[in-house]
Amino acid sequence: MSHAELELDGAVVMLGWPGPEYRSPARHAEECCQARKWLQAPHVVDGVLVYVANVDAHCDRARAAGATILSEPRDEPYGRLCNAADVEGHRWMFMQALAS
Repeated sequence: MSHAELELDGAVVMLGWPGPEYRSPARHAEECCQARKWLQAPHVVDGVLVYVANVDAHCDRARAAGATILSEPRDEPYGRLCNAADVEGHRWMFMQALAS
């Protein structure tokens, strides 16, 4: 099994290869009715939360790179949030922390 570690400014992300049987959410939905239903909901229930400095600019870059924006940047009590799905259907939450 192989993996990689990415580090930037003290943050570490570990990536691993899931194996030959893995199908991304988008590929799974091509064959599974239930998976298609999951992807119709705009919510992120099993995605990754990533803090970014400017969520509006990040959302624009994600859209330009082919991401589907599930919810446009919006203010929440805990910060500014945007939800997106990458081209393989993985869901992400991008958060800009409240100014302190």
